[in-house]
Amino acid sequence: MPLGKMRHRVNIQTISRSADALGGNAHSYSTTIAVWGMVEPLVGNERVEGGQIENRQRYRFTLRHNSNLTVDDRLNYDSKNFRILSIEKKFDIDKYAVVIAEEGVAT
Repeated sequence: MPLGKMRHRVNIQTISRSADALGGNAHSYSTTIAVWGMVEPLVGNERVEGGQIENRQRYRFTLRHNSNLTVDDRLNYDSKNFRILSIEKKFDIDKYAVVIAEEGVAT
């Protein structure tokens, strides 16, 4: 893959879970690592759910393979958060990972 296409700065964020004061669970995300990658928009859709309009846009992120990346993590790019839907490891192509993620979803 030409390095010029890997020009987008993407933050990999990991979830931290802890008990809150009422005995429930609280969670927060923190940036684990920032990497260069290629970001491509895929399909998007808009629908009404619960009387509100939901807009969901999917993206393909091509990143250098990171063995710590899981679907429990999320990506942050251009001040937007993306829920990871799938990770496909491309070891035969210079050790890249192709991540499909969705914007506009509460996490």
